[in-house]
Amino acid sequence: MPRRLFPAAAPLRFLLLVLLICGTSCAEANAKEGGTLSRVDLFTAGVTEMTDPASPSDKQKFASFSAPSLVYVDGVVVAFAEAHYTNATDRKPYVGVAARWKKDDATTWAEGSAVVVDHYDAKVYRLLRPTAFVDNGEVYLLLGGYGETGAPLTAAAAAAGYWRPREASGRISSDDDESEGFEWHSQSTSPIPSDLESPTPFKEFLGGGGAGIRLGDNTFVLPVQALKADGKRVSLVVLARGTSYGWKFSEGTS
Repeated sequence: MPRRLFPAAAPLRFLLLVLLICGTSCAEANAKEGGTLSRVDLFTAGVTEMTDPASPSDKQKFASFSAPSLVYVDGVVVAFAEAHYTNATDRKPYVGVAARWKKDDATTWAEGSAVVVDHYDAKVYRLLRPTAFVDNGEVYLLLGGYGETGAPLTAAAAAAGYWRPREASGRISSDDDESEGFEWHSQSTSPIPSDLESPTPFKEFLGGGGAGIRLGDNTFVLPVQALKADGKRVSLVVLARGTSYGWKFSEGTS
């Protein structure tokens, strides 16, 4: 399952195709006028800072970014990435999820916001490898929950559900039926209540990376990684009939 990796210490540079943002006609017009596709730095290590909707008065500056993901919904492009930083209170490394967005007709990207910490469990220090997908205007991110050392929360913690995917989510806000931008839901980073709770050959969900797709029968195909009982890390997909039900792992792995 191919994935493009970005160095954690370098800015994430998203080359946004004009086709994605404004359609074929816009691309043709741009070409006729001698224009070129532009590159924009959305997340810059040591520079980009954002607020968490749970603490809107506090800004967090991030040391590095990795594992980008991109979705397009209701006329808005939304870019996500892991956001790495050192907590100013306990001086420990944390990883949140950052988001920036841009409307079709806008010339600049919104400042953005981030889920800086897991809002529901103090044992989760790092939210890694976001896999983004869209359902009826709602944006979902599957995330792997990791502990203080950066290791997956497995074994004794498994009974608490740490091996299952964690989820951050949001929506495209609107004003008079016109899309405005992306905003996080208040219930972010909670475990997904799915039938992946049933016994599986995996002892830990490790997150995924990239974006999921929706098939013609409305089944979601979500690229993920998991840890097997023997400690081997494998890549596979989750097949989901809905956002919180009808989930199962693919039979094949790589």
